[in-house]
Amino acid sequence: MRYLFVCLFSFLITTGCGVFQKKKHYHHNSCGPDSLYYATGRLGIQSSEIQISKEILNNSECYSLLRDFLSMFDGKAKEITFPSEIRNYLKDKKIKMTYLTKEKFKSLSTDQTAIVLVSEKGSLTYHWACWPVTDNVDSFFGEDSTLIHQIILLERL
Repeated sequence: MRYLFVCLFSFLITTGCGVFQKKKHYHHNSCGPDSLYYATGRLGIQSSEIQISKEILNNSECYSLLRDFLSMFDGKAKEITFPSEIRNYLKDKKIKMTYLTKEKFKSLSTDQTAIVLVSEKGSLTYHWACWPVTDNVDSFFGEDSTLIHQIILLERL
């Protein structure tokens, strides 16, 4: 009986609560690859969310380990795309990045393209969006519930 308890406990420690979740979560179904797909497409670079996700995951072993560790507790962690992964992907594609203030963001024209990181106020829920494809970026989680953390204007070199 003791052996069974030790084995069960060891199994739970090494796999986490994520093993009991029914829904599978995949990085390519998340907002990071999705926003990069639309942004790079607007800049004339054709790819797919799956290809973008593969490139991100292959080029960031440290973050992939962190993502895998966190997914033991919540499967949705597999969908995380860290800001440095976005930057590295854009650098690899030779896309110029300019960080904007919220004031400058409001004056962008619709022929410009930006990647925006927003979160829900009082929550750990973050979302990457491509502007102007996602036209309600500043109110994504609601008028008074959306915080904008990063705005990256993109230009093809």
